[in-house]
Amino acid sequence: MLAHTTTNNDNHKASSKAQKEESPSSVSNLSKEIPQNLTNINLNGSLLNANGSSIGKCSLAAKNVVSIKCSGKDQSPMTKIVDDQLKEAMNKTIQKKEFSFPILSKVDLKLRISPNGPDDFIIGKTIGKGAYAYVNIAIHKESRTKMALKIYEKSKLNTAQRIRGVINEITILTNISHPNIVKIYEVFETENHLVLAEEFVGGTSLLNLLKSKYDRRLDESEAKGIFHEMASAVQFLHLNGIAHRDLKLENVLLDENSHVKLIDFGFSTCLGPAKKIKIFCGTPSYMAPEIILKKEHLGQSAYIWALGVLLFAMMNGCFPFKGSDDDELYSQIVDGYFIYPYIIPNKIKSLISSMILVDTDKRIKIDEVQLIR
Repeated sequence: MLAHTTTNNDNHKASSKAQKEESPSSVSNLSKEIPQNLTNINLNGSLLNANGSSIGKCSLAAKNVVSIKCSGKDQSPMTKIVDDQLKEAMNKTIQKKEFSFPILSKVDLKLRISPNGPDDFIIGKTIGKGAYAYVNIAIHKESRTKMALKIYEKSKLNTAQRIRGVINEITILTNISHPNIVKIYEVFETENHLVLAEEFVGGTSLLNLLKSKYDRRLDESEAKGIFHEMASAVQFLHLNGIAHRDLKLENVLLDENSHVKLIDFGFSTCLGPAKKIKIFCGTPSYMAPEIILKKEHLGQSAYIWALGVLLFAMMNGCFPFKGSDDDELYSQIVDGYFIYPYIIPNKIKSLISSMILVDTDKRIKIDEVQLIR
């Protein structure tokens, strides 16, 4: 969906043909909107530690309804009653051809009036754009904290799927804490926008880092450091029943000290330990064969594949699979054959080959990945 940095790379297009949208128009008068309409989302969920000690407890208190479970045996990511409310709300929206907010009130999440709004920020330039949101750098006036404001245009959040994506993103980021995952500070809205105030990462994206290199490759030491921080974040999400579902170069930011911050949880979802999915989503170059073939699979298998693609790209300056169009790319991915254009250390080559493996039963697991140094 969205990164803090922009890209025009052909192999980093929208998640699928059905998900491609035009870029949103910039809204420069955000700070001029009426602040009286602002609300802040108080999600009252349990905070998860980076060591995963609260596994199975990630719940979001809902007002007189149910709790949305992020993990646990036989738990679905959202209960039927919440989905029914989403469908009912969207049916009314489509019939009226209008969209009223706050969107999260559609599923009875607890809201409270926020003291903060656009007037509390010095809003700077746009630093990232997606299909229906964009990111502006901003400074909170009172605390002088630099933040990234992820700004959703309400007019573009006009389907149940998009609403559910925003709900998942806010729910997950509010309930987790990990050094390699971007933090969310608060959420507020104006008449025309929903705004997520997130941690600002002042370095660069992994994509731009590779572009800055002469041959678009990292040396072994740098690549291993970045990879293991990415894997640490993914392992943490896995332990808490969360699948990111859009791991890619643009969604891996590096701070001033080259530490990883994983961003953009718009496609993320919560899964039980044995919950299988077969949803076609992600970014084509990073999609696993089971996603392309729409086979039921455990979420872990797909993000292990994506991690393998990321490591391959860092070491080789290119992707393992290429195509003149999506269909050709998908055919190559499903076939699973690729070559290494450069000579790389055998240990890293073996790790990549164990991750980019068509057979999900033979594909390495996240715990095993972290054991390889």
